[in-house]
Amino acid sequence: MSKPLIVITGASSGFGAEIAKLFNADGFPMLLLGRRTDKIKALPLDFTNVLV
Repeated sequence: MSKPLIVITGASSGFGAEIAKLFNADGFPMLLLGRRTDKIKALPLDFTNVLV
């Protein structure tokens, strides 16, 4: 069974960025949303299955 797509708003910093790290560690595919796309793109490069 595949894992559900996780949508995280406010992923550019703070709580949203930390939650993204946790879901990434568990291998969930994610859609990251935020006003500062430059900060989202600066998140760890080892993220897999991520759309920004």
